[in-house]
Amino acid sequence: MSQPVNPFRLNQLGYPQKAAKRFTYTGESLSNRFTLYFMQDGGLTEVYSGELVPHESDSVSPVPVKIGDFSAVEKPGVYRLKVEDECSRIFYIDDNVYDSACRMISEFFVWQRCGDPKGYGGMCHQTDHLIDKYGVEHKLCGGHHQSGDLRKWAFGCPAGVYGLSEYSMIKNPLWNNDNQLQYDIAHSVKYYLARQSREGYIFECSFVPEDYNAAKCHGKGFQDLGAFWKPFRYYDSPTDPLGEWFVLRLFISASQSLKGYDDALAQECLSGAERLWKWMQTDGRYVKDFDWIDYPPIGHDNFKSFVFDMFYPDSTAVLVNEIYCAAGLYRVTGDPSVKARAVEDLNKLSGLLVKGEDGALKYFSESAEKPEKAVYFATVNAPLALVLGLETFKDDPDASVWQDCCEAVLKYYEKEDKNSYGIVTNNPGYYYSYTFVADHALTVQFLIKAADIFGRERTLPLAQRMLDFLIGYNPADVSVIEGVGYNQAQRALFGEFFPGQPQIPGGVFTDFTPTGQSFDNYGVEYDLPLAGGLLQALGAYSDFISK
Repeated sequence: MSQPVNPFRLNQLGYPQKAAKRFTYTGESLSNRFTLYFMQDGGLTEVYSGELVPHESDSVSPVPVKIGDFSAVEKPGVYRLKVEDECSRIFYIDDNVYDSACRMISEFFVWQRCGDPKGYGGMCHQTDHLIDKYGVEHKLCGGHHQSGDLRKWAFGCPAGVYGLSEYSMIKNPLWNNDNQLQYDIAHSVKYYLARQSREGYIFECSFVPEDYNAAKCHGKGFQDLGAFWKPFRYYDSPTDPLGEWFVLRLFISASQSLKGYDDALAQECLSGAERLWKWMQTDGRYVKDFDWIDYPPIGHDNFKSFVFDMFYPDSTAVLVNEIYCAAGLYRVTGDPSVKARAVEDLNKLSGLLVKGEDGALKYFSESAEKPEKAVYFATVNAPLALVLGLETFKDDPDASVWQDCCEAVLKYYEKEDKNSYGIVTNNPGYYYSYTFVADHALTVQFLIKAADIFGRERTLPLAQRMLDFLIGYNPADVSVIEGVGYNQAQRALFGEFFPGQPQIPGGVFTDFTPTGQSFDNYGVEYDLPLAGGLLQALGAYSDFISK
């Protein structure tokens, strides 16, 4: 690997005052001593020094590094590190250090608006519609595009806007004085409310243009972004099960985050959530053997086997998503039947957690009938579902069982992997893989919620390292947020993304390799779900640590 110019790897934004503060050094100095300087009026004042600890290359870092720690320093200000004559870039210590990143990520949602003058597509997809089986016309403009492909996946976009909605209830930053956050939440839910059937389910759409010819285009891509500006095909049938759950999660959150901004719309969201929840309690929630009516041209052929086939009665995928939604809906409505469903699911999910000999999580089974490891999407969400259930129903007689499961998860996270960056993954052996950014964001959220149960000293340093890794504290010296930090990965320019979306500040990349590039050298895409998930994690962490 060719070394980037700067030998210091650290959070390229900086650190909250009470946070753990680690860095790695890849240079070739003879000294193992580092010095931290406070910058003021163009001058440097030494405020701290410490020893670098040598570490050989490992599964995360392809080259040997030295590790330094200056967690003891909490004074807000501008800083710089030195090892012999080599200097780091400047960075900050301040409790508001993540505010600029959160603001920029929130702007990504503005750019991704569909059918809005401020979206990068402008007033696009204005004529999309569906006439349902009752003869009712549903006008389906609005919502957000997920990434450069312009689609508005039910299994992706609502997850991103859900993160935005949750962030808006954690933080009300000064820069939101025009209610931009609430506008984007409203712009999204209006689209999904229009896409909801009389029965409660969400209409299916795989976002192929109206004149799409599968025989001609499938497997090849359009190679023409103009094709995606045409109206999309919608069908009066339920969308994929993951999409149903994600839309439900968004409706529940928006019913609270839109209060005081648009009370009528907030109530519509609650009504939509209750209708969708009711439908999801029927056999319809499993959408038996779901498959797309139309298949997109490139990159989605494995969704049926990889994701959709994992939704059947009492599978981990169903239990995790139902717990998310039940916990949120119970907090809003207090409905005892919702709580009963959540408690039943939490107990079933606890029974699917498999421990190793050390008492730490080994994996979650796919279901009681299929003891093999659950699909990745379910596995990375399961720990957060457990701690969310424990937080919401902490007085339930079975809460001690769920807490034991959370303890097993935490033990797994705490197992020393010996990697030089001190991070963990829900997908062992794959620190660099598609959606590992989502994995990190979900782990941070679990650790924040677990802090009230197991102690902040135990959970927060690891949460901080996970965030640091995403914002520069990694071998590639890149930030996963476009425009935040000093370096980013190469943007996608391939297949359905050709000729590519604009460079959008605040976009969150799905992944990167140890060299900062993509696995296939064709670039890395921005992803709306990851933008929302990382925004929520940053907001939750900065809020918690400042208390």
